[in-house]
Order: sequence, then C-alpha cells, then structure tokens
Amino acid sequence: MFVVAAPLMPAGYPAGAPRPSLSSLPVEGGAVLRPWLLRDAAAVVKAFQDPDLC
Repeated sequence: MFVVAAPLMPAGYPAGAPRPSLSSLPVEGGAVLRPWLLRDAAAVVKAFQDPDLC
C-alpha cells in the first residue's frame, strides 16, 4: 500500500479523551454524545430518507 500523505492525527486519537457534551443546548439535563453503535445504522438510514430532515 502506498502512503500519499502523513496522517493528520496520531493513531488512537481521541481515545481516552473526555467525550464532548452538549450541555450548553437547552435540553433538560443536557445531552452527552456517545460512540456510534451498529444498532444506530437503521435509524440513520431512516432519517436520511426523510425529505424534511435532508
């Protein structure tokens, strides 16, 4: 495999870093982002099929 450019971020980044928070949004109790899970795929596909969301 040929390398055309150096990586922008080191391997493993941002592992171990604190997860971002959406606490500044007006959501009761705030919201916390989590990593995507395979079970999220169906909801993402459904959302992108909704013309009101795209």
